[in-house]
Amino acid sequence: MKTYGFFLMFVMGLITVSCNQTSGSIQEIGDVNVDVDHLSGVSDFFDSYSYVILRTPSDSPLGTISHIDIDEEHIVACSRGDVHVYKRDGQIVSVFSHVGQGPEEYMDISDIHLVDGNVNLLSCQTKKIYVYEPDGTFVESYPLADYYTAFCPADGGFWLASETSNNSGYEFSFYDKDKKESVESCMPFDRNESFTPSQFRPFISDTADDILVVRQFDNSVYSLRKGDGIKTVWRYNFNTPMQLSDLDRDLPYAKLFEETSNKPVIKYPGIAYVSGSQVYQTLSVFFKLGYFPYVYKFDMSRQDQDGKTLRIGLESFEDFPYLRTPPVLIYDGNYVSLMESFNVLSIERSLGTTEFSSKGLTEESSQVLFFHHFKH
Repeated sequence: MKTYGFFLMFVMGLITVSCNQTSGSIQEIGDVNVDVDHLSGVSDFFDSYSYVILRTPSDSPLGTISHIDIDEEHIVACSRGDVHVYKRDGQIVSVFSHVGQGPEEYMDISDIHLVDGNVNLLSCQTKKIYVYEPDGTFVESYPLADYYTAFCPADGGFWLASETSNNSGYEFSFYDKDKKESVESCMPFDRNESFTPSQFRPFISDTADDILVVRQFDNSVYSLRKGDGIKTVWRYNFNTPMQLSDLDRDLPYAKLFEETSNKPVIKYPGIAYVSGSQVYQTLSVFFKLGYFPYVYKFDMSRQDQDGKTLRIGLESFEDFPYLRTPPVLIYDGNYVSLMESFNVLSIERSLGTTEFSSKGLTEESSQVLFFHHFKH
């Protein structure tokens, strides 16, 4: 994937959603028209920021992060087959890797979440969700009937996403942890595509009543609720030069991905934050030379009003100098992003400050997590 700017390159493949509940039920509102060219100021979106320096031991370096999650006590990050667990202040708790073919081992890490204080890890290849304590001690596992690429914890179990890449015939299934089986499925599909782009994440937000989900090459947002199935809650109309409707939708996903790569078209919405009637929707938009993260803000209760659009990564923001990279997570009302230490230090030098270097950050240090708080 071609990107523009060295700040963007390392995280374009990492976007996830922390399944931590926010308040409210999602209403069906129909079409949402988005003008990606009419940009607003950053102060309309964020009111403050903070950060966490990930303190990783030199003998267990943290490489490129593929998955990350946060709860009240811990941060968990995956790099290849390794799992790094940190305290919320960035101090290391443990590093473990249980790659293998034993009953307590996984072959890959397709998704990861912190649930009830433990690390829950999905391995698509072994068709299991594994549970480990923060120190890496095995607790239990949940066998799955098919291949799944993502999951979202929910009361009593997990929502699983196949991303049309298994033989179940359904996009989403609810897995009951007590019964250790899927008990509900919704959104049937016709063919096993066996294709999932690394940057796609089907679960985009979690409220007290609904889990919001999206599909590849589809600009609708859907709501999942156990017992009620799935419904469309709104559909985005983007004023991009190229539209999904211009494509032959009967083409395989791999061909659709090829025809839309590095093109001015939005393939699907990104992760989102919902607070009351306010929605902060992240997007990946191709602009001139590469993909840039955007945030679109709108009020579900005021469809008569236009929303606001923010582009991130091309311009620098005086009050938010480290807001440069795509989100890897939405957590506790924050747009969470990662930045490599050498990029952080480069910005610091341009500002003439020593905030990070005085805390021991060097160009060989692990990444820094930034928490930009959405304005309510």
